[in-house]
Amino acid sequence: MGHTKLFIAIGLSIVLASCNEEEPAKQIGSGPAQLVLALAELRYEVVDGRHTYFHKRKYTESIGTGVTLQAGKVCVENGKACLSARVNYRIDGGKDLVQPNHHVATRLAQDTITIKYWGKDDAGNDVRVDKTLTVEGEKIEVR
Repeated sequence: MGHTKLFIAIGLSIVLASCNEEEPAKQIGSGPAQLVLALAELRYEVVDGRHTYFHKRKYTESIGTGVTLQAGKVCVENGKACLSARVNYRIDGGKDLVQPNHHVATRLAQDTITIKYWGKDDAGNDVRVDKTLTVEGEKIEVR
């Protein structure tokens, strides 16, 4: 019976230790973070009657200062319909974060779609990135 209690105690210690997420080490480069958001592999499809734009999002920090994005907002229907969310996206200094399998859907055949994120870099500076898509069916322009 003593061994059973020991194995349970060790098992709980391992499980609890894995729950302790450490905050990322601060990465401060030669200045405020330089973050860019790029959209790739854009694909158009009508899904459930909505014009849907599938894509991959790639965040790139180029100066060596880490960034944590804390919130995001996507607007469709020329800015009249928006969805906001809290996020926790970490982009290490000088690195990329790639998120495949994203999509945005709109009821309008011709629309302006905005994707925005904001957060803080490891030096405490505010960071914002955004992309605007002007769409008309299969025609997609990214700015």
